[in-house]
Amino acid sequence: RIRATGIHGILSWPLVEHQVPAFGIWLALLNGSEKEQLVALELIPDIKHIVTPATRETVEQACLTSSARIYSTQSSAAKSLILEAYSHWEGPGAAEIRQMVTDAMEHTDPGVRTAAVRCVRLFPQDQRYGKLERALGDGHARVRNAAVDALRQDTPDVSQLALQWILEDNRGTPRAQNTLLDAVIENVPLSTLELIISNKIEDAREIHRALVMIRGQHDVQNSTLKLLQHLLEERFQQVLDIALTAMEPLCARGVISTIRAGIRTIDDRYVANACEALHSIPHRTLTQPLGQLIQDAFMPARRTAISSTGNLEAVLKSLAMRPDAWLQECAMAALISCTGNSNNG
Repeated sequence: RIRATGIHGILSWPLVEHQVPAFGIWLALLNGSEKEQLVALELIPDIKHIVTPATRETVEQACLTSSARIYSTQSSAAKSLILEAYSHWEGPGAAEIRQMVTDAMEHTDPGVRTAAVRCVRLFPQDQRYGKLERALGDGHARVRNAAVDALRQDTPDVSQLALQWILEDNRGTPRAQNTLLDAVIENVPLSTLELIISNKIEDAREIHRALVMIRGQHDVQNSTLKLLQHLLEERFQQVLDIALTAMEPLCARGVISTIRAGIRTIDDRYVANACEALHSIPHRTLTQPLGQLIQDAFMPARRTAISSTGNLEAVLKSLAMRPDAWLQECAMAALISCTGNSNNG
């Protein structure tokens, strides 16, 4: 650690007369024990200070060889350190790093996933958005925030991109869209927010219709339908949440929190409070259909009649075409299962 600190000081100062022996020590560390290699890899951001092309190439290759050798056996904390260092990489050999990053984005530790997201810039442009889209929908806030930061660095107008994904393409999971919307909402015109609210109310209504139909099926042993039902319940709440996020600038502080509390507890009293809070927002063309949808979904005694009969196959096909990878997969599995059962029958 002391030697690595000395190398950092020599390169960043810079102390030119000491650089040659410093490079020798750095290379020795990169070929030493795992602990020495890990410390040496943390110096990757200092490669930018190396002026001589041949020396820079030698150090870069040694770093790539070292990380390929030790990365898979490291702890989550050590993997995060290696990835954080590579987020500053400016040299060649990005293909080797990209495989490491791809694996890290599936890691169970959110710290590793966060560090991996910061390395997404090393991927070709046509691959970055797909990886950042997944990270925006991650279950951990640190990963989502890292994805937002990466998008800001990579995209000249992230607000325009966000609106395209949310309104035009309906791209990504609802959580990914909500993360994006929350990041840019201060720059979104009120008229555009109203469009988003209207769009998401309609989207939530379609999901609810599908949910009602699937709940009405009598094939309780069909595990694929059961999984799809649970996923649709989650997606319904999440799409409503996008509409509520877009509604926040249109109403007084605390109103949206009351509505969210009502639809998350699914208690009649709290749902009633949510509907009352909703009616305090002076945008009747938006609040009326949202209030009706909330009653239909969360207050069975007051809901309007929604049929649970219909063409299940058509509904499943429609769900399988939505731009949400996990929903597509679940809907397709349910479709195959149901059509298989009907053919066997």
